[in-house]
Amino acid sequence: MYKMLLCTLLSVTPFSTALGQSVITPALTDTLMLSEVEKRDQVFYLKYSDKPVTALIVDRYETGISRYMEEWTQGMGHGQWVHFYENGEIRERSNVELDVWHGIAEGWHSNGVDAFEGMFVENERIGRWTWWDEQGAITESKTYQNR
Repeated sequence: MYKMLLCTLLSVTPFSTALGQSVITPALTDTLMLSEVEKRDQVFYLKYSDKPVTALIVDRYETGISRYMEEWTQGMGHGQWVHFYENGEIRERSNVELDVWHGIAEGWHSNGVDAFEGMFVENERIGRWTWWDEQGAITESKTYQNR
């Protein structure tokens, strides 16, 4: 339930949940809608500009609920990315450093039950990854070796 409330409060403001979970923690002052940016040569720019994007980029479902919120720096994914289901529940949260997956990645089913959890280092899964079904039962657990 708190995830649904979180989505309503989210609008475009970074915050932490009542449980202390950081949803987006940017030091960014700009928030842009996806429609305000364009990708050129693997870099995101403000539309009609040569300025690479440094902002929180937001996209929404037709209902107004956030589809995703992603931190971008100098036109590259850099920071926390949070994606949502259309029902407002968080689908996944992960970290990206200069367009490379790095750090904890976690996901939930649309009913709010854990779906997966693991860690990336430079786009590669490392350590223990766990996946759960919609009832919360573990369906797979696998340990990935470091390079």
